[in-house]
Amino acid sequence: MSAVSIRDLKFRYHDDGPLILDISSFDVQTGEKVFLLGPSGSGKSTFLEVVSGVLPAKAGKLEVCGHDLTKKSAHERDVLRGSHIGYIFQSFNLVPYLSVQENIELPLLLNQERARRLKKDRVTEMKRLADHLEIGPYLTRPVSQLSVGQQQRVAACRALLGSPELILADEPTSALDQEVREKFIRLLFECCDETKAAVLFVSHDRTLIPLFDREFALPKRGGEGW
Repeated sequence: MSAVSIRDLKFRYHDDGPLILDISSFDVQTGEKVFLLGPSGSGKSTFLEVVSGVLPAKAGKLEVCGHDLTKKSAHERDVLRGSHIGYIFQSFNLVPYLSVQENIELPLLLNQERARRLKKDRVTEMKRLADHLEIGPYLTRPVSQLSVGQQQRVAACRALLGSPELILADEPTSALDQEVREKFIRLLFECCDETKAAVLFVSHDRTLIPLFDREFALPKRGGEGW
């Protein structure tokens, strides 16, 4: 089954506004790691928000993890995102007054299906992921006391907990140096390989492309679709 399947997808913020996305065909297979690039203003972040159901797809076909998002209400898209998608934001979107552990466990508190997919109890699975991403020693610390690289791994651990089928990453490595970026991506891929999660990763850094199975480039607005 495809993690993402798109046909003739068009997106505008307003009915009379400019066309932001125009994608004729795009698929991400289960377990596949895809690098998404494009110039500033090409709609990369918008594309992730549409795929995740944050923004509604009003024209064309968009199936994510076997669900047709074009037929879902806003609430249904929210539930689907919480159940099937892990999202790593560029700014991480961590809650500064919570501990590392509390930040990681948030998806399980908000979505029961995600919690039911745990292979072991919540704490054991959370600690296993944290150890793999090398943040195990910091679980009780306030997340605000961590370095940028450590906060990034907290965000990744939160996205991975509960084995979502699709990981979306919106330039999460932009504040890191090259060596740390590659290490983070390799650790992320090792975790995804365990559950065969697909990865759709947005970045401007073309040096990371060899780490991925393939790449796709969004055209400039007003250009031809894929």
